[in-house]
Amino acid sequence: LPFSDHFDEFQADEDPVEFCMRQVGNMYPPIYQEWPDKQSDVALTRFCKDGLGAHRVELAVEDGVKYYVLRTNAIASLPVRDGFANYGGDAYFGMNWNPVKIVDAGLGKSLVTTRPGDAGWAEAKFRFRSSMSVIVTVCDHLYGIHLVVANYMAIASREHLPTSHPIRRFLMPFLYNTIVVNDNAATNLCRRKTLAYRCFALTESGLEQAYRASPFIAKFGSDRPQEEGGPCLDYEEYVDWLKQQGIDTEYFRQGRKYWQIVKKFCQGIVDFYYDTPQDCTSDEKLMLWADSYLSHIKHFSNAPLGGDHDMESYKLDQVRVKKTITHILAHFVMTVTAHHEQAGAVEVYVQDVSFCAFKWTPGKLMGTKQTATSQSMLMMMTATPFPKILGSDWTYVFPEKNGASQKATPKQVFAQFQQDLSTLHADVEDYNKTCHTRSFPDNNPMYVFDPVNLETSISV
Repeated sequence: LPFSDHFDEFQADEDPVEFCMRQVGNMYPPIYQEWPDKQSDVALTRFCKDGLGAHRVELAVEDGVKYYVLRTNAIASLPVRDGFANYGGDAYFGMNWNPVKIVDAGLGKSLVTTRPGDAGWAEAKFRFRSSMSVIVTVCDHLYGIHLVVANYMAIASREHLPTSHPIRRFLMPFLYNTIVVNDNAATNLCRRKTLAYRCFALTESGLEQAYRASPFIAKFGSDRPQEEGGPCLDYEEYVDWLKQQGIDTEYFRQGRKYWQIVKKFCQGIVDFYYDTPQDCTSDEKLMLWADSYLSHIKHFSNAPLGGDHDMESYKLDQVRVKKTITHILAHFVMTVTAHHEQAGAVEVYVQDVSFCAFKWTPGKLMGTKQTATSQSMLMMMTATPFPKILGSDWTYVFPEKNGASQKATPKQVFAQFQQDLSTLHADVEDYNKTCHTRSFPDNNPMYVFDPVNLETSISV
């Protein structure tokens, strides 16, 4: 279709949220997050520690001083179309989570450092927030979760597991509509001059470079370096690694709880259908599936998975293989439910182009009207409701097992899973209701691990 950029700006008396909602009305997905404050330094801390950037917190030491850092300068050099600003900005916070500075590589040939109180501080924050929304949407969400993890699980399952296989049946709710959704994404988002190209400022080459860069800036466990064990599937192990560095936020604490529930569920299913580790390694189709998936998942990271997930020598360590099968399943469920919610539920952020804009003109503090329209159209594509992980009953998918078993049945395992999710929901709800009683920076709600918000599979 013909394509051209328009640069109509909002006037001072125009409300970008009202404009956005006027474009799509009830087609915009429901918003459950509340952000009464979007622009202040306190809001920046919430955005990074408990909001859209929560999974991208790093620790850095400069001149002997420790900082929490969230980085977007990785996309600062990507080419953008004429008339639009480059992306960029690494946000630094003290160990008390007060913002210290934003170092921006997207404003010219040299780095520009802006601090609270400086003349350009509001623009630096806007540039950083907007650039973070682009990294999370393009690299974490579209590339990592959709095109790598969900896509390759669908491929591995279709190619290696028959329809009656218990693991393929287990995966049914978590792969629900994945092929259709990803085909839609490939057709309407990724191709030349489709919606992704129209939403972002990147040139065609720039968007391709962003996809190629994604494995090098991936998170969710892919960022653990080789010398410290390499990328891992075990999210609890990943959270422990972060905590050892000094990164211990409510986001990761709740993520650990959710992971433990998911892993317990997956372990119960694997234990029922595979009494012994030898049963796993004797299932040739299961081994082909696991090897296929792990060989593809390398595209989610710039480094291979740690040795604990090496399937080449599985016959020498059958116990480890059964553990890896459980981790593959739990990692996948975690990715398409909670990680997808973190990276994909951006409607509260992109509804307001003064909060986060996928593209904007140099020096401005909000996106253009065309940006607001394209962002609202992208969100409209995500509005289709999908089955929820809490309250749905999919026990009918579990096949019968030949022979007796002393292990809990899949229905019993599922019932415990639902009970555990309900308990976590109550804990999260209580945390959010009482967050105002806590002091900064722990006085914000946390939404993305609440099971009532989680769908069983990816949507666009």
